[in-house]
Amino acid sequence: MTDEKWHEHSFYEITFIVNGECEYEIENRRYAMKKGDALLIKPGEYHFKYKNVKTPIATYCLGFLPSAVENAGLAERIFEKCEFFSLDDGSPITEMLDAVKKKLKFSKNNASLFIKSVTEAIILMLLDLDLDEEKIPETKNRNVQKMIDYIKENLPSIK
Repeated sequence: MTDEKWHEHSFYEITFIVNGECEYEIENRRYAMKKGDALLIKPGEYHFKYKNVKTPIATYCLGFLPSAVENAGLAERIFEKCEFFSLDDGSPITEMLDAVKKKLKFSKNNASLFIKSVTEAIILMLLDLDLDEEKIPETKNRNVQKMIDYIKENLPSIK
């Protein structure tokens, strides 16, 4: 696997896996991802992607500031529901992202207004999904777990 660098940013990020497989880590939570999976990453959360060299990966990555969404609080509500979820094949969300890609390939006229509208529509669709049953990360950050285990074993108990 090849790794990207840890990074964070001041905007929300929604990442959809279109093809391939990878692992994504947000803070100390790692997710094994495949086609149809999606992540919601909040501003300020450190994250990075492990790429599987054997499986080429294609993603849609939608980054936006809360001010990009007209209806105040929409972004915050969806990002409070969960962090990781899967979409079915032919999901309207994936179809909308495909439409953005086609539109931008054809013409950049009114691109920011178009993307803003699509972003709000995707967030509204995500709010309609039953995302309350969040998947538990399949693996943990091994280095963090090693540090926690070491501290538990070697730190004298405080009375």
